[in-house]
Amino acid sequence: MTNKSCNIENCFSCINNENSEKKQEASKLCLMCDEGFYYYKNKCLKTCPENTTLIESNNICFEKSNCNVNNCDHCDITGTKCEKCSRGYFLNENTCNKNCPAGMRADRIKFNCVNKFSKILIIVIAYFYRFCF
Repeated sequence: MTNKSCNIENCFSCINNENSEKKQEASKLCLMCDEGFYYYKNKCLKTCPENTTLIESNNICFEKSNCNVNNCDHCDITGTKCEKCSRGYFLNENTCNKNCPAGMRADRIKFNCVNKFSKILIIVIAYFYRFCF
């Protein structure tokens, strides 16, 4: 369902680039791709190109940063602090590992390592407080 006034393939919504000297398709900026397409460099693609990572919340492909952390998909702007590990890895103290260290468990929602006993400890304290006081 491409917006016909847009003239960018698979682009749902675009605007004119006021800074462009050209008054044609190249002067348009895509704002949002059709459903099932991902934005990358003013194009709407079926898949993200190699060496890019998908930000699923807004269907945008970003070039992977020059990250100095092994198995890291996304680092901060300095390239030294991992913010998201590659698929199948868990983040713990700025490293991405297949398994979490002893005393930690893998959080399969946030894909990081958390204290294994933190949730159990809260339940025990709540139980103790409820029945002992």
